Formats: sequence, structure tokens, C-alpha cells
Amino acid sequence: RARGGQFARARTSGALLGRAGFPMPGRKQMGPWRKMICLRSSTTTDQHPQRLGSYAGLTSLDLSSCNNLTDYGLEGLKALPLQYLKLECCETITDAGLLHLKALPLQHLNLSDCVNITDAGLLHLKALPLQHLDLEYCVNITDAGLLHLKALPPQHLALANCHTNKEPGLQHSRALPLTAPRMGS
Repeated sequence: RARGGQFARARTSGALLGRAGFPMPGRKQMGPWRKMICLRSSTTTDQHPQRLGSYAGLTSLDLSSCNNLTDYGLEGLKALPLQYLKLECCETITDAGLLHLKALPLQHLNLSDCVNITDAGLLHLKALPLQHLDLEYCVNITDAGLLHLKALPPQHLALANCHTNKEPGLQHSRALPLTAPRMGS
């Protein structure tokens, strides 16, 4: 089934498919309506993001729950104009993977349940034009790591069930000029 009516992933062949199961077009044929790809809960591996480099108009990518995707796979995203990236529940992504995202024009980044992201990984995000950052259930993010976000700062920050909610907790997150913080557990 195509997520959002646009794209689906063929689990058997590993091919990316567009509407009606036709192969997704190459760079020259890509229409303005093809800006989002959802590979959620798929068997996506490190080779798949490398292939996405030909989609120059791709601005939104959902790789949630792709547990075969590692830090190396995120390197293939660095040439894309991604504004929205969802890596929720990607348990194999670490701080090293976030280094590959630092030059992207990301405005929305969802890292919730990425349990191997630590305070050091937030340092790689400090130059991004983020407006929304979701770090819920990132249990290795502490209040001290939020200091790296002061240069951003995101307008919306989700920190539920992080160690930022423990004492002395929230000391640095309260200093961020957030319009819609979500920090409860």
C-alpha cells in the first residue's frame, strides 16, 4: 500500500515503487508531487539511501523502524535537500550517523526511540535549521546535552522519557526559547 497515496516499497524485490506499482522515475522525470518517500518498517538497508541520491526534489523521508539501516546508510542522504527526516525507532543509528546529517537543510527531525543517540550526537545537529526536534525516549540524552541545542534553537522540542526529566533535569531546556515544548514523561 502506498503511504500517503504516493509511494510504497516492494519488500520482495527491494525496488522503490511509485503509484500503481510502477518504478519510481529518475531525476529528470520526477514531478513536483513526488517529494516524499516512506520506507517505514521496511527491510531498508544501507544501500537504499545511497540510491535516493538521484531524487533531487526529495524533501521528506520516513525511515522509521528500519533496523537494518546503520550509520553508514545515512551517508547517502547528505546530497538530498531533505527538510523532513523521520528516523524513529532506528535502533542501529548512533551519534556517528548524525554526523552525516549536519549539512542537510532539515527543519524537522524525529529521533524518538533512537536509543543509541547520546549527548555527543546532539553536537552534530547544532548547525541545522531545525524547527522541530523529537528526542522522546532517547534515554541517553541528558540535560547537559541540551546545551548543544542552544545555538539552534528549535521551536518545538519533544523530550518525554529522556534523562532530561530527572533531577537536576530541565535546567538547560528551560533556557531554550521554545514555543511548544513537550517534556513530560
